[in-house]
Amino acid sequence: MDAAFEAMLAQNSVLFQSMVDGLSNKQVNFLKAMRDEVEQFSSQEVITAYRLGTSGNINRIKQALAGKEIIDTLGQKITLLDPLFKRWLQKIYFGNP
Repeated sequence: MDAAFEAMLAQNSVLFQSMVDGLSNKQVNFLKAMRDEVEQFSSQEVITAYRLGTSGNINRIKQALAGKEIIDTLGQKITLLDPLFKRWLQKIYFGNP
């Protein structure tokens, strides 16, 4: 099972890398904050720690990622649409096992 999952990650790696390459630094930082399970994206501490710009920029980042069909927002809950992409970000792109 693990080998099959790793093969799926490897098989989709080029597609996922292409998706990330099309994102701004702030959008990638937002995904990193999501990986770290941040909930209050507009707090000054989070904005500073993840270099997200301004609190007004948070909505633009969310809209852009939703427009690219990377995230979905339901109320205050933000989720990545593709669980395989989420795992790829965690394990390969950001380097967390």
